[in-house]
Amino acid sequence: MQKEKYVHLTNAEWEEISRWLANKQSHVEIAKHLGRNPGTISREIKRNSGKTGYRAFSASKRAQVAASSMRKGKSKLSRSARLCAYVRRSLDKEWSPGKCQS
Repeated sequence: MQKEKYVHLTNAEWEEISRWLANKQSHVEIAKHLGRNPGTISREIKRNSGKTGYRAFSASKRAQVAASSMRKGKSKLSRSARLCAYVRRSLDKEWSPGKCQS
């Protein structure tokens, strides 16, 4: 059995989560309403709840920041051309981290 591809929450879904939470609905009820897994809703609420509770606007901003940093790359190699060149040269010589240990 193949897993279904994950589809990120939409702005409309963030708004719905916020509204349903304001109406004291459970994670399971929200998940059924949105056709989502309850774990997805639970993680979303935990990840994006602040001191004042869950806010759809904050959730969407955090998602935009996370998505943009993924596109730009978070690794040291993507930020340092010099380091990237060194790693490429080392790999061309078939070096490995295990060979660097004494």
